[in-house]
Amino acid sequence: MLIKYAGGPMNTAFISGNTGSSGLTDAFYFAPYTELLDTRLGERGWTLVHTQLSSSAAYWGAGSLDEDAEELNLLARYLRQHHSSSGVIVMGHSTGCQSAVRYVQRYASDSSAARLLGIVLQAPVSDREHLVTRDAAHTAEQLAEAIEMMERGEGEEILYRDSGTMRTPVTARRFHALAARLGDDDMFSSDLTPEELKDILGPLAAVPTLFLLSEKDASVPDHINLPALAQKFEAAAGPSAKAFIVPDAGHGLHGHERECVDAVMALLDRLPRLLEGAS
Repeated sequence: MLIKYAGGPMNTAFISGNTGSSGLTDAFYFAPYTELLDTRLGERGWTLVHTQLSSSAAYWGAGSLDEDAEELNLLARYLRQHHSSSGVIVMGHSTGCQSAVRYVQRYASDSSAARLLGIVLQAPVSDREHLVTRDAAHTAEQLAEAIEMMERGEGEEILYRDSGTMRTPVTARRFHALAARLGDDDMFSSDLTPEELKDILGPLAAVPTLFLLSEKDASVPDHINLPALAQKFEAAAGPSAKAFIVPDAGHGLHGHERECVDAVMALLDRLPRLLEGAS
């Protein structure tokens, strides 16, 4: 069933079976594990909801985490008011992980929305480290230009068009969020200190959290120690956070759908005990 949960033209969601947000350029059914996840959730009495945000698909270059989080909250309110949803788990892929974290930071305690029961962060990667690894000099030039534009009050002006097939226009403010150290989207970089990660991920301690990383994620630079980074995420997000690295898997978990879904099911198994302990 397709629903419209808010007034924006992109604010639609697809309810399948008896939750999630996506990364840059993604939209409905973006992930290969969606069908299996839908089936396994249905067996447990859960419903899978695919959400499309204003920043989905070709509009990521002008979006923001605050807008994403607000729209996720509108969806959670809609599900409670119109579908009697008592609780939701928010699952983000890639940049959707940042959106999910911002949702927790801003709206975890909203009593008018369906209760937030858990968070799944699939492929939580650093856009900044990926950009620097791909072309450090060019990234530095673009970032300097973006900062100059923002200082002139031109943060919402187009800095460049992405080279991908969608030719997405990217604003100076959005590029700064992705490329600057401690920019708005800089939540998972390996060089962030434990204190900085705690400031960012600490709010996740309010809900059970799963960090679902991929061993061969092409968006993660080769020099990064992934197991050590996973441990840093767990420490920053609190005792109910768990990290799992899917062996041999790439960014989108193609060919590793079962490992992904098994990890999500394991989080569901932990929910009654964790929530009982928090009550």
